[in-house]
Amino acid sequence: MLPATPALPAADASSPALAAFAGIRARGEDFLHGRCHVLAIALAGMTRRPIRAMVDIDIASGVPVLTHAYIAWDEERGLDAGGLRPISEIEAEFASAALDPETIEANPAVLREFGEGSSAAVIDPRDWARACALGNALISVIRDHGLDGRGPGVPATLAPVRLRTLASAGEPSPS
Repeated sequence: MLPATPALPAADASSPALAAFAGIRARGEDFLHGRCHVLAIALAGMTRRPIRAMVDIDIASGVPVLTHAYIAWDEERGLDAGGLRPISEIEAEFASAALDPETIEANPAVLREFGEGSSAAVIDPRDWARACALGNALISVIRDHGLDGRGPGVPATLAPVRLRTLASAGEPSPS
């Protein structure tokens, strides 16, 4: 069960956190469309939160395909390159790209299978380095704006993670 967090007030368009997330989204657009699985794996390693995958069946081949991957921050919010936002918003953004998407809990091997073609595949070290940098930027916004539901400050489990630490979990080291 994911931790419950207090309801946060609705953010207006001028919110500093929303502006920061918009800037990150602009830098990481390919982690929303095409390489989302890499960012989800990195974020899961940094936060120890579960990965969610939206999957659908490709009409032409009949094979399951990944529509989008993100991490579940809590029961109501998810984190992807678009920032920390309601899961319903994330799923609505990507549902139009699928006929009948289903959201499942996934692990890094499942995402590598979808994204790289094999659960044993190694993610390109350049993609991995960019995903880790983007993940650290996202976590910094959450920490700096107190969006974790605990106020400003960051719990130890959300501290930025060194690439080597994540590499020891089976992902490539960019160095």
